[in-house]
Amino acid sequence: MLTKYSWWGGQNPPPPYLKTAKQLSQQNLIPRKAVGVIYGRGGHQIHLYSIRDGESVFTPAEFDAMKLRDRTRVKEWAIAILKRDDWVILDTETTGLKDPEICQIAIINHRGEPLLDTLVRPTKPIETEATRIHGISDHQVQFAPSFSQVYPDILKDRKSTRLNSSHLVISYAVFCLKKK
Repeated sequence: MLTKYSWWGGQNPPPPYLKTAKQLSQQNLIPRKAVGVIYGRGGHQIHLYSIRDGESVFTPAEFDAMKLRDRTRVKEWAIAILKRDDWVILDTETTGLKDPEICQIAIINHRGEPLLDTLVRPTKPIETEATRIHGISDHQVQFAPSFSQVYPDILKDRKSTRLNSSHLVISYAVFCLKKK
């Protein structure tokens, strides 16, 4: 539970060692765990972080070390999964980044054999930037099955021995796209 404070100059202002995320960035610190909150108009929350303890903020070096530990754990997990023969990869392409819908879905097994590979007709147009990335256009999906038509095939494959008891690895665009 976060301690509630009022705006500075109010009846219960935060002590000087509590800082907002913006104030932390000005001190080259990174928020970790909020310890206080100020409620603004319309329920808007401003979280507060203590610069007195090591649990509320990261230094840049601590943050980089944490990211490295996380990457190492993920890498070790992936290596362990790839040594097994009971995993599948599910990959999708979407209409874009704003309220995306699936426009292609594929599932392959550990041998690279496709279990499912189909275009999907979304209910909204595919964004131009998305087409530039994955090459799928509105014209290509106009006669494709809808997701509700494809979903039973996913369930059927899941119940079959090909997907049953498998580890599912999902490819997610946020991790795949490189920001320029």
